[in-house]
Amino acid sequence: MAERTVLAQARLAREAGAAVMEKTKAHTIVETVDGVEVLTADGRWSAPVAVVTAGPWVKPLLAQIGVDLPITSSIEQSAHYQCNEPIGALPTIVDHTPEPLSGPWEFPSYAQYAIADPERAGVVKMGLSRSGPIVDPDTRSFEYDQEGAERLDRWAEERFIPLERHEPPETCLATIAPDYEFIIDRIGKVVIGSACSGHGFKFTPLLGKIYADLATGETVPHKIGAFAATRSWEAREIADRAFDS
Repeated sequence: MAERTVLAQARLAREAGAAVMEKTKAHTIVETVDGVEVLTADGRWSAPVAVVTAGPWVKPLLAQIGVDLPITSSIEQSAHYQCNEPIGALPTIVDHTPEPLSGPWEFPSYAQYAIADPERAGVVKMGLSRSGPIVDPDTRSFEYDQEGAERLDRWAEERFIPLERHEPPETCLATIAPDYEFIIDRIGKVVIGSACSGHGFKFTPLLGKIYADLATGETVPHKIGAFAATRSWEAREIADRAFDS
């Protein structure tokens, strides 16, 4: 229930004293003697620490203060299918099955997934993960990819009882780190909360608490060293080269 979840989180934030400014672009971030300034089209905002969770826009923002993150943004797509037979309780399914023409040890870099819609009986959301082209978030197209849609249709036919796609596919942006993990760190007066590599939404309450601890200087009761912005990406690059060869 993604939309209801976001609305509930925004309501709780307001009740706790936060000011939520929707459709307000943060275009500049500057470190100052006293903290950080963020410039928007509607004004200038100052604070001792800034938490930057800007998704695909985090790279150009943080580059302004000398932080270079090796992340990319891609278009991903999903679609909703209607099942005309009872399907009962359906767990979240992630399928890494190799394509028919792949060898026994060659797996695709993407995965298919399926999630039952908790509010519409018999509706299943299906999508492709890490399958889309790399794009600029400011100029990307919102059109879905027909080849990807057909791939989803084939997967639905192979893995499930009869399903019918009754809505056009939807697209979204995923911001991906080289090792497909989170980036969680504090550098100077800025807390970094991106990329989440396509699986951050379900962790928002936990991640929010970690960002708050980093911002206020509290001890983080979790091992987050593996998610440092300064970690080595070499292991992932070696694995990618081996896969490509």
